[in-house]
Amino acid sequence: YTDMTSPGATTVSCTGTGVTGGGPSSEPDMRWSHTQIDFGAVYAGNPASVTVEISNAGTADLEVSSLDVESSHGDAFGAFYEGSFPIVIAPGARDHINVTFNPGPEGAALFTGTAYINSNDPSDSHVSIRLSGVRTTGPEDPQLRLEPMILDFGDVAVGETKQMTVTAHNDGSATLYIYHMLTVEPFADGQDVSWYPVSVASGQSIDLRVTFSPTEAKSYQEALVVNWNSPTGGMPGTVEAHGTGVAARGPSVYLSADKAIVHDGEALSLSFGVRNPGPERAINLLGAVKFPDGTLLFYPGFSLEPQPVFIRVAEKSAIGPMEILRVPFSNALPKGQYVFYAAVLNPYNYDMQIEGNIASTSWVFE
Repeated sequence: YTDMTSPGATTVSCTGTGVTGGGPSSEPDMRWSHTQIDFGAVYAGNPASVTVEISNAGTADLEVSSLDVESSHGDAFGAFYEGSFPIVIAPGARDHINVTFNPGPEGAALFTGTAYINSNDPSDSHVSIRLSGVRTTGPEDPQLRLEPMILDFGDVAVGETKQMTVTAHNDGSATLYIYHMLTVEPFADGQDVSWYPVSVASGQSIDLRVTFSPTEAKSYQEALVVNWNSPTGGMPGTVEAHGTGVAARGPSVYLSADKAIVHDGEALSLSFGVRNPGPERAINLLGAVKFPDGTLLFYPGFSLEPQPVFIRVAEKSAIGPMEILRVPFSNALPKGQYVFYAAVLNPYNYDMQIEGNIASTSWVFE
């Protein structure tokens, strides 16, 4: 270098080396498109995939060395790259990886996990993506739907029993099996334990009987649990049952049928009982059966005219349960739902005043 403006010119020698790039501060800067992925509901055996884009906003090559995945249950989640590692992404360029969810047919229904992207980014060398997903029933699975979801028994006298039904529908395409129903007293499963397991074909339904027998004058609320062959790891169906026990009003009658469904050639057994929590009483019992077409015939003669039966019940006593009717069913009888009713009447009132409860039980002739 020569300073020509000075009266006496001075020459200084200068040296240096040119380099390419951004110098010591040049480094990669990884950006990624997802911080969490919710796969939602996915059929077992039908995997879902989400593409995660990776870009380089830095000034040096980004190298993704590996992908790691953690899952709460087995290896339901995965992370893959179509090429080989390391993935080299130049400044300003981008590439992608695939994150998958493939739940198995058994085990838990809710899955969570984390996918990790490992790289040479000095600030984000080990980034994480939160993962979640739910296994749902597939097109070849059974699917339970309970109706109604709430059973309201209303007021029931202490010592009496009221029965209601829950319809179990199979909305899937495979056979549904119901193993049992878990109840909490004073609610009870109205089916005999030998009735289970019961199968429900695709598109069909079946009635489940539930009884409410309050032991105290108070309100009750419990969850009834129906266990079935759920492909989502045994998730049960639940129904909420409500009822209120009220002070006993005197003798009460209850009914039970030994079958919910009757087929041609089978016989149905109908039993009744009477509970009297109070003093000795004389009562009339009136029974009637309603046919599928709505016709009402009175027991025991199955006539159109009421035929009450006079009985006397001792103080704080119970009668039965005892069989009052055994009916063989054949195709000569109409198909459909039958309902048997029984009521406690005042025997000294010619207007047939009901002074106790009205009990009922039902069955279907298929």
